[in-house]
Amino acid sequence: MPMSKENAERWINKDFSKVVDDHNYFWKLQGGNIGKATGVMDSLEEQTFSLNNFGDGVTGELHKSGDLQYVGGT
Repeated sequence: MPMSKENAERWINKDFSKVVDDHNYFWKLQGGNIGKATGVMDSLEEQTFSLNNFGDGVTGELHKSGDLQYVGGT
């Protein structure tokens, strides 16, 4: 499945409904053997990943921009 204009348009419109296929396309293209996507993270898993890998600052900015749903208390 070659990447196409349709893929780019989906991403621009924040439509990640085919993110597993898109990830695995690039993974395979780069000769991946570890990290094949099998599903998507839920909101809590995404937030935890962001905090663990990018820290509070980046995660906070992602929350403010709407690119990452806030999960937790007030």
